[in-house]
Amino acid sequence: MQVSLSMFLIVCPLVFLASFVDAIAGGGGLISLPAYLLAGVPIHNAIGTNKLSSCIGTTVSTIRYCRNKYADLASAVPSVITALIGSSIGARLSLSISEKLLQYLLILILPFTPYFVIKKKTFTDAALTQMKRSLVIFSSNLAALFIKVICQTLA
Repeated sequence: MQVSLSMFLIVCPLVFLASFVDAIAGGGGLISLPAYLLAGVPIHNAIGTNKLSSCIGTTVSTIRYCRNKYADLASAVPSVITALIGSSIGARLSLSISEKLLQYLLILILPFTPYFVIKKKTFTDAALTQMKRSLVIFSSNLAALFIKVICQTLA
């Protein structure tokens, strides 16, 4: 895969935005994954890159929680072990699926993901609620653009 200036111009600002959104409210992968795909990164590489950046962010957050004694290590250790097992199974499953089928699955799943990300959260602050609504609208529009690009590619 040849990396071009247009890839950087697409990916860098959107990944920065995704990191910012992820740090504040979670769900940054809803922005970064379509960004990688819009830049022309192959789908398996895009998913892997998205998961790697997510893993690094989660690891840094976990370390900070542990240092500040916010984490319950008795429940954190089993969670880390099961997350590693689950991610290994998910990665192997993803690699066993063809690129076309994976694209179709993302087209079906990605538009609904923002709803489930926000549904599980409880809102206590009106500003946070408005920001999350804006995130859903932005992510949904980005997903629609992604679907349009994929549909044109497959046509």
